[in-house]
Amino acid sequence: MAFSSLASKEVALVWSSVRGLLAQSALRIVGDGDAQGDTVDDDKDTISAATQLAKWTANLERWTKTDGDADGDGGVPEGAVESMRLLHGLLHSSVVEENTKNEICLVCETWKKRDLPGVESVTDNAVMYLLKRATDVKGTKADVKRVWNMHETVLNFSLSHASSAKLRSLLLKAAQTPNFVRSPDGVRFIVFLFTLSPGFVEDIHESIKDVLRPDEK
Repeated sequence: MAFSSLASKEVALVWSSVRGLLAQSALRIVGDGDAQGDTVDDDKDTISAATQLAKWTANLERWTKTDGDADGDGGVPEGAVESMRLLHGLLHSSVVEENTKNEICLVCETWKKRDLPGVESVTDNAVMYLLKRATDVKGTKADVKRVWNMHETVLNFSLSHASSAKLRSLLLKAAQTPNFVRSPDGVRFIVFLFTLSPGFVEDIHESIKDVLRPDEK
């Protein structure tokens, strides 16, 4: 039976079970590191399966409500919303494999695009992940486009706060990255950076000058 053919209450029942399993796996992955061997593999499998389930859920056309629905009568099941928060939290994990993190991020992007319940809590880590991916030497223009599609999320951060130091570094790196400079979406993103805090604009200017300045010999 296709997942899309399940009634909303059946989808909610599935998520009520998955949420508990995912919470346990996420806790072991990011917790005290006691999990080893087969347990880690099982946790990774659980996270991968939950991510696929979240992808199917996010793409169901039936969702019309903007709030989570604990009973599954019409809105996105609360279990799915809570599980998305857990998956979003794993984007910083060094244990979760890159392919899985990318899949998690793709679901977060869909969640944002469709403005599904809890969207405000599944975007911050996603834009950080995308910036790291897009500014990496293996980054692509497709990654840059994904960053642009999430660019408004940057406004959630206070760039002057010490907690945003890593984000500031990634944004400055983006302004120097060829795939940003040479693609329409990348240029849009760099222009957007100039609309952020005045104190940050000077840093952006210097970052771009470093790229344009001829090599000193």
